[in-house]
Amino acid sequence: MLFSAAAIIVAAGSASFTISEATGTTHVLAHAAQTYALNDAICQAGAVGPAGTNGTNGTNGTNGETGTVGASGEQGTCGPAGATGAKGLDAQWSEVSQDIIPTEDNKFTIGTLAKRWKSLQLGPGTLFIQDQVTGAQAGLTVNAGSLLLDGADSLRIGNVQLTATGIKSVLPNQDLTIGALGDQGYLSLSRALKFPDGTTQSTAMLNGLTGPQGAQGPQGAQGPQGATGATGPQGATGSTGPQGAAGVAVNMKGSFATKTAFTNAALVGNPGDAWIIVADGSLMVWNTLTTSWDDAGDLQGPQGLQGPKGETGATGATGAQGPAGTIAPYGKQFVCVKTVGLVKSMYWGTCASQGLTGNTSEYWILATFPN
Repeated sequence: MLFSAAAIIVAAGSASFTISEATGTTHVLAHAAQTYALNDAICQAGAVGPAGTNGTNGTNGTNGETGTVGASGEQGTCGPAGATGAKGLDAQWSEVSQDIIPTEDNKFTIGTLAKRWKSLQLGPGTLFIQDQVTGAQAGLTVNAGSLLLDGADSLRIGNVQLTATGIKSVLPNQDLTIGALGDQGYLSLSRALKFPDGTTQSTAMLNGLTGPQGAQGPQGAQGPQGATGATGPQGATGSTGPQGAAGVAVNMKGSFATKTAFTNAALVGNPGDAWIIVADGSLMVWNTLTTSWDDAGDLQGPQGLQGPKGETGATGATGAQGPAGTIAPYGKQFVCVKTVGLVKSMYWGTCASQGLTGNTSEYWILATFPN
Protein backbone atom coordinates (compact mmCIF):
# COMPACT_ATOMS: atom_id res chain seq x y z
CA MET A 1 0.00 0.00 0.00
CA LEU A 2 1.39 3.43 -0.98
CA PHE A 3 0.48 6.71 0.80
CA SER A 4 1.10 10.17 -0.53
CA ALA A 5 2.12 12.98 1.81
CA ALA A 6 1.64 10.71 4.78
CA ALA A 7 2.77 11.46 8.31
CA ILE A 8 4.08 8.56 10.40
CA ILE A 9 3.59 8.87 14.15
CA VAL A 10 5.18 6.40 16.57
CA ALA A 11 3.19 6.24 19.78
CA ALA A 12 5.50 6.44 22.80
CA GLY A 13 5.38 3.46 25.15
CA SER A 14 3.36 1.27 22.78
CA ALA A 15 3.99 -1.00 19.79
CA SER A 16 1.83 1.01 17.31
CA PHE A 17 2.24 3.15 14.19
CA THR A 18 -0.28 5.75 13.10
CA ILE A 19 -0.26 6.69 9.39
CA SER A 20 -2.24 9.81 8.39
CA GLU A 21 -2.93 10.68 4.76
CA ALA A 22 -3.40 14.14 3.38
CA THR A 23 -7.08 13.37 2.85
CA GLY A 24 -7.51 12.94 6.60
CA THR A 25 -7.78 9.20 6.57
CA THR A 26 -5.88 7.55 9.42
CA HIS A 27 -4.49 4.02 9.43
CA VAL A 28 -3.25 2.34 12.61
CA LEU A 29 -0.96 -0.65 12.84
CA ALA A 30 -0.77 -2.12 16.32
CA HIS A 31 0.31 -5.31 18.04
CA ALA A 32 0.89 -5.84 21.71
CA ALA A 33 3.91 -8.11 21.33
CA GLN A 34 5.47 -6.61 18.17
CA THR A 35 8.09 -3.85 18.02
CA TYR A 36 8.63 -1.96 14.78
CA ALA A 37 11.82 -0.15 13.89
CA LEU A 38 12.07 2.97 11.72
CA ASN A 39 14.97 3.38 9.34
CA ASP A 40 16.96 6.61 9.20
CA ALA A 41 15.44 7.42 5.80
CA ILE A 42 11.78 7.19 4.77
CA CYS A 43 11.06 5.74 1.38
CA GLN A 44 9.17 8.04 -0.99
CA ALA A 45 5.61 6.88 -1.66
CA GLY A 46 4.19 6.51 -5.13
CA ALA A 47 1.48 8.65 -6.75
CA VAL A 48 -1.97 8.68 -5.18
CA GLY A 49 -4.80 7.32 -7.28
CA PRO A 50 -8.22 8.96 -7.63
CA ALA A 51 -10.46 8.74 -4.62
CA GLY A 52 -13.24 6.17 -4.85
CA THR A 53 -16.95 6.76 -4.11
CA ASN A 54 -17.74 6.39 -0.49
CA GLY A 55 -19.88 3.38 0.12
CA THR A 56 -22.66 3.11 2.63
CA ASN A 57 -21.62 2.18 6.07
CA GLY A 58 -22.15 -1.45 6.70
CA THR A 59 -23.27 -3.02 9.91
CA ASN A 60 -20.47 -3.39 12.34
CA GLY A 61 -19.42 -6.93 12.58
CA THR A 62 -18.23 -8.65 15.66
CA ASN A 63 -14.55 -8.39 16.38
CA GLY A 64 -12.73 -11.44 15.31
CA GLU A 65 -9.89 -12.99 17.18
CA THR A 66 -6.57 -11.35 16.82
CA GLY A 67 -4.57 -13.19 14.25
CA THR A 68 -0.94 -14.01 14.52
CA VAL A 69 1.52 -11.42 13.33
CA GLY A 70 2.92 -12.24 9.95
CA ALA A 71 6.52 -12.20 9.04
CA SER A 72 8.06 -8.80 8.30
CA GLY A 73 8.43 -8.05 4.65
CA GLU A 74 11.66 -7.05 2.99
CA GLN A 75 12.67 -3.42 3.34
CA GLY A 76 12.18 -1.38 0.21
CA THR A 77 14.80 0.72 -1.51
CA CYS A 78 15.27 4.14 0.12
CA GLY A 79 14.78 7.27 -1.90
CA PRO A 80 17.20 10.21 -2.06
CA ALA A 81 17.81 12.18 1.18
CA GLY A 82 15.99 15.42 1.59
CA ALA A 83 17.62 18.84 1.97
CA THR A 84 19.26 19.67 5.32
CA GLY A 85 17.02 21.67 7.56
CA ALA A 86 17.96 24.84 9.44
CA LYS A 87 20.09 24.52 12.55
CA GLY A 88 18.02 24.21 15.67
CA LEU A 89 18.39 26.48 18.69
CA ASP A 90 21.13 25.75 21.33
CA ALA A 91 20.07 24.52 24.73
CA GLN A 92 19.49 27.30 27.23
CA TRP A 93 22.38 26.97 29.80
CA SER A 94 21.27 30.02 31.75
CA GLU A 95 18.60 27.93 33.46
CA VAL A 96 19.25 24.23 33.99
CA SER A 97 16.97 22.27 36.30
CA GLN A 98 18.80 18.94 36.23
CA ASP A 99 22.18 17.34 36.79
CA ILE A 100 24.71 17.81 33.99
CA ILE A 101 26.41 14.47 33.34
CA PRO A 102 28.92 13.90 30.52
CA THR A 103 28.33 11.01 28.18
CA GLU A 104 31.85 9.62 28.83
CA ASP A 105 33.95 9.48 32.03
CA ASN A 106 37.01 11.72 32.50
CA LYS A 107 37.06 13.02 28.91
CA PHE A 108 35.51 16.48 28.60
CA THR A 109 36.81 19.80 29.98
CA ILE A 110 34.98 22.94 31.10
CA GLY A 111 36.83 25.83 29.45
CA THR A 112 40.27 25.96 27.81
CA LEU A 113 43.46 27.97 28.26
CA ALA A 114 42.23 30.43 25.62
CA LYS A 115 38.52 30.29 26.57
CA ARG A 116 38.28 30.48 30.35
CA TRP A 117 35.40 30.86 32.76
CA LYS A 118 35.69 34.02 34.85
CA SER A 119 34.28 32.72 38.12
CA LEU A 120 33.09 29.47 39.63
CA GLN A 121 30.37 29.83 42.23
CA LEU A 122 29.67 26.83 44.48
CA GLY A 123 26.97 26.71 47.11
CA PRO A 124 27.25 24.94 50.48
CA GLY A 125 28.70 21.66 49.29
CA THR A 126 31.93 19.88 48.43
CA LEU A 127 34.38 20.05 45.52
CA PHE A 128 35.67 16.51 44.95
CA ILE A 129 39.07 15.69 43.40
CA GLN A 130 40.36 12.16 42.79
CA ASP A 131 43.83 11.15 43.98
CA GLN A 132 46.01 10.41 40.94
CA VAL A 133 47.82 7.54 42.72
CA THR A 134 45.39 5.93 45.17
CA GLY A 135 42.17 6.80 43.36
CA ALA A 136 40.59 8.02 46.63
CA GLN A 137 38.27 11.03 46.64
CA ALA A 138 39.43 14.21 48.41
CA GLY A 139 36.75 16.71 49.35
CA LEU A 140 37.26 20.48 49.68
CA THR A 141 34.64 22.22 51.84
CA VAL A 142 34.22 25.31 54.03
CA ASN A 143 32.66 24.88 57.45
CA ALA A 144 32.21 27.73 59.97
CA GLY A 145 35.03 29.74 58.39
CA SER A 146 37.47 26.80 58.20
CA LEU A 147 38.72 25.39 54.89
CA LEU A 148 38.55 21.59 55.23
CA LEU A 149 40.53 19.17 53.08
CA ASP A 150 39.10 15.69 53.76
CA GLY A 151 40.63 12.57 52.25
CA ALA A 152 44.19 14.04 52.05
CA ASP A 153 46.72 13.90 54.90
CA SER A 154 48.90 16.87 53.88
CA LEU A 155 49.02 20.12 51.89
CA ARG A 156 52.23 21.06 50.03
CA ILE A 157 53.17 24.59 48.93
CA GLY A 158 56.51 24.52 47.12
CA ASN A 159 58.88 22.48 49.32
CA VAL A 160 56.97 23.22 52.56
CA GLN A 161 54.41 20.59 53.55
CA LEU A 162 51.62 21.03 56.10
CA THR A 163 50.92 17.58 57.57
CA ALA A 164 48.42 16.26 60.11
CA THR A 165 51.04 16.66 62.90
CA GLY A 166 53.01 19.77 61.91
CA ILE A 167 55.09 21.53 59.25
CA LYS A 168 58.03 19.95 57.44
CA SER A 169 60.14 20.40 54.32
CA VAL A 170 60.28 17.82 51.54
CA LEU A 171 64.00 18.69 51.28
CA PRO A 172 65.81 17.38 54.41
CA ASN A 173 68.52 20.09 54.32
CA GLN A 174 66.23 23.08 53.80
CA ASP A 175 65.58 25.46 56.72
CA LEU A 176 62.01 26.36 57.72
CA THR A 177 61.55 30.11 58.11
CA ILE A 178 58.69 31.69 60.07
CA GLY A 179 58.22 35.37 59.28
CA ALA A 180 60.30 37.64 57.03
CA LEU A 181 63.21 40.04 57.53
CA GLY A 182 61.91 43.29 58.96
CA ASP A 183 58.76 41.87 60.57
CA GLN A 184 57.80 43.56 63.83
CA GLY A 185 55.70 40.75 65.30
CA TYR A 186 56.75 37.91 67.58
CA LEU A 187 56.53 34.13 67.45
CA SER A 188 54.13 33.35 70.29
CA LEU A 189 54.05 29.83 71.76
CA SER A 190 51.09 28.53 73.74
CA ARG A 191 53.29 26.34 75.93
CA ALA A 192 56.96 25.60 75.31
CA LEU A 193 59.61 24.37 72.88
CA LYS A 194 60.34 20.64 72.78
CA PHE A 195 63.65 19.26 71.51
CA PRO A 196 64.52 15.84 69.98
CA ASP A 197 66.03 14.60 73.26
CA GLY A 198 62.67 15.15 75.03
CA THR A 199 63.71 18.28 76.96
CA THR A 200 61.52 21.39 76.87
CA GLN A 201 62.11 25.13 77.18
CA SER A 202 59.29 27.32 78.46
CA THR A 203 61.32 30.41 79.42
CA ALA A 204 64.42 32.23 78.26
CA MET A 205 65.79 32.35 81.85
CA LEU A 206 67.89 29.20 81.65
CA ASN A 207 71.09 28.10 83.37
CA GLY A 208 73.47 26.59 80.88
CA LEU A 209 75.38 23.39 81.49
CA THR A 210 78.48 23.75 83.65
CA GLY A 211 81.56 23.58 81.48
CA PRO A 212 84.87 21.97 82.48
CA GLN A 213 87.12 23.93 84.82
CA GLY A 214 89.70 25.93 82.94
CA ALA A 215 93.41 25.70 83.54
CA GLN A 216 94.88 27.86 86.29
CA GLY A 217 96.31 31.07 84.93
CA PRO A 218 99.82 32.28 85.71
CA GLN A 219 100.37 34.16 88.94
CA GLY A 220 100.50 37.90 88.56
CA ALA A 221 103.58 39.97 89.33
CA GLN A 222 104.09 40.99 92.95
CA GLY A 223 103.09 44.56 93.66
CA PRO A 224 105.45 47.09 95.19
CA GLN A 225 105.84 47.09 98.95
CA GLY A 226 103.93 49.82 100.70
CA ALA A 227 105.67 52.52 102.67
CA THR A 228 106.46 51.76 106.29
CA GLY A 229 104.40 53.84 108.63
CA ALA A 230 105.83 55.71 111.57
CA THR A 231 106.19 53.70 114.73
CA GLY A 232 103.63 54.81 117.25
CA PRO A 233 104.14 54.86 120.99
CA GLN A 234 104.06 51.50 122.65
CA GLY A 235 100.78 50.88 124.33
CA ALA A 236 100.28 49.56 127.77
CA THR A 237 100.57 45.84 128.24
CA GLY A 238 97.15 44.31 128.02
CA SER A 239 95.80 41.51 130.11
CA THR A 240 96.53 37.99 129.03
CA GLY A 241 93.77 36.70 126.76
CA PRO A 242 92.36 33.20 126.76
CA GLN A 243 94.42 30.53 125.12
CA GLY A 244 93.61 30.21 121.41
CA ALA A 245 92.70 27.05 119.58
CA ALA A 246 95.48 24.78 118.51
CA GLY A 247 97.10 25.95 115.31
CA VAL A 248 97.41 23.99 112.12
CA ALA A 249 100.79 22.41 111.75
CA VAL A 250 102.77 23.64 108.76
CA ASN A 251 104.65 21.02 106.80
CA MET A 252 107.67 22.79 105.31
CA LYS A 253 108.34 21.00 102.04
CA GLY A 254 111.41 22.93 100.94
CA SER A 255 112.33 26.07 99.04
CA PHE A 256 112.55 27.56 95.56
CA ALA A 257 114.99 30.22 94.45
CA THR A 258 112.29 32.46 92.93
CA LYS A 259 108.50 32.63 92.82
CA THR A 260 108.61 32.11 89.03
CA ALA A 261 110.44 28.82 89.50
CA PHE A 262 107.85 27.76 92.07
CA THR A 263 104.91 28.65 89.77
CA ASN A 264 106.45 26.81 86.82
CA ALA A 265 106.73 23.66 88.96
CA ALA A 266 102.85 23.49 89.05
CA LEU A 267 102.80 21.62 92.36
CA VAL A 268 99.61 20.26 93.95
CA GLY A 269 99.78 20.40 97.74
CA ASN A 270 98.11 18.86 100.77
CA PRO A 271 96.66 20.63 103.82
CA GLY A 272 99.51 22.34 105.75
CA ASP A 273 102.12 22.12 102.92
CA ALA A 274 104.33 25.21 102.64
CA TRP A 275 107.32 26.30 100.53
CA ILE A 276 109.80 29.18 101.12
CA ILE A 277 110.76 31.52 98.27
CA VAL A 278 114.40 32.39 98.91
CA ALA A 279 114.44 35.54 96.75
CA ASP A 280 111.93 37.49 98.90
CA GLY A 281 111.44 35.26 101.96
CA SER A 282 107.74 34.71 101.26
CA LEU A 283 105.89 31.57 102.40
CA MET A 284 103.62 29.78 99.87
CA VAL A 285 100.88 27.85 101.73
CA TRP A 286 98.40 25.38 100.11
CA ASN A 287 94.76 26.66 100.31
CA THR A 288 92.35 23.69 100.46
CA LEU A 289 89.33 25.91 99.67
CA THR A 290 90.67 27.36 96.42
CA THR A 291 93.03 24.41 95.69
CA SER A 292 95.82 26.87 94.98
CA TRP A 293 98.91 28.31 96.67
CA ASP A 294 98.52 31.46 98.80
CA ASP A 295 101.32 33.86 99.61
CA ALA A 296 101.24 33.99 103.44
CA GLY A 297 103.73 36.86 103.56
CA ASP A 298 107.40 37.13 104.38
CA LEU A 299 108.92 34.97 107.11
CA GLN A 300 111.40 37.77 107.81
CA GLY A 301 110.00 41.20 108.56
CA PRO A 302 111.65 44.46 107.47
CA GLN A 303 114.89 45.35 109.16
CA GLY A 304 114.45 47.72 112.10
CA LEU A 305 116.45 50.86 112.80
CA GLN A 306 119.91 50.32 114.09
CA GLY A 307 120.14 51.03 117.79
CA PRO A 308 123.02 52.87 119.48
CA LYS A 309 126.15 50.89 120.00
CA GLY A 310 126.42 49.72 123.55
CA GLU A 311 129.53 49.77 125.64
CA THR A 312 131.72 46.79 125.52
CA GLY A 313 131.04 44.70 128.54
CA ALA A 314 133.53 42.77 130.55
CA THR A 315 134.24 39.28 129.49
CA GLY A 316 132.25 36.97 131.60
CA ALA A 317 133.43 33.75 133.06
CA THR A 318 132.87 30.69 131.00
CA GLY A 319 130.16 28.70 132.57
CA ALA A 320 129.35 25.08 132.26
CA GLN A 321 127.52 24.10 129.06
CA GLY A 322 123.82 23.58 129.67
CA PRO A 323 121.76 20.66 128.41
CA ALA A 324 120.55 20.70 124.81
CA GLY A 325 117.09 22.23 124.33
CA THR A 326 114.16 20.05 123.33
CA ILE A 327 112.54 22.49 120.87
CA ALA A 328 115.03 21.89 118.06
CA PRO A 329 114.59 21.45 115.09
CA TYR A 330 111.32 23.40 115.43
CA GLY A 331 110.99 27.15 115.53
CA LYS A 332 108.14 29.11 117.13
CA GLN A 333 106.26 31.23 114.59
CA PHE A 334 103.09 33.34 114.98
CA VAL A 335 100.23 33.22 112.48
CA CYS A 336 97.34 35.74 112.24
CA VAL A 337 94.05 34.51 110.68
CA LYS A 338 91.55 37.15 109.50
CA THR A 339 87.96 36.08 108.67
CA VAL A 340 85.94 37.94 106.01
CA GLY A 341 82.60 36.25 105.37
CA LEU A 342 83.36 32.61 104.64
CA VAL A 343 86.97 33.28 103.63
CA LYS A 344 89.80 32.84 106.16
CA SER A 345 93.17 34.38 105.22
CA MET A 346 96.39 33.48 107.08
CA TYR A 347 99.19 36.02 107.57
CA TRP A 348 102.68 35.15 108.81
CA GLY A 349 103.50 36.96 112.06
CA THR A 350 101.45 38.52 114.80
CA CYS A 351 98.28 40.43 113.97
CA ALA A 352 99.78 43.62 115.38
CA SER A 353 102.92 43.31 113.24
CA GLN A 354 100.69 43.00 110.15
CA GLY A 355 98.41 45.87 111.20
CA LEU A 356 95.37 43.57 111.25
CA THR A 357 92.40 44.32 113.48
CA GLY A 358 88.81 43.18 113.74
CA ASN A 359 87.64 39.54 113.50
CA THR A 360 91.16 38.13 113.76
CA SER A 361 92.65 35.18 115.59
CA GLU A 362 96.32 34.69 116.49
CA TYR A 363 98.11 31.35 116.74
CA TRP A 364 101.64 30.15 117.11
CA ILE A 365 103.01 27.02 115.54
CA LEU A 366 106.18 24.99 115.68
CA ALA A 367 107.62 24.76 112.19
CA THR A 368 110.69 23.15 110.68
CA PHE A 369 112.80 24.90 108.09
CA PRO A 370 115.02 23.38 105.43
CA ASN A 371 118.75 23.81 105.62
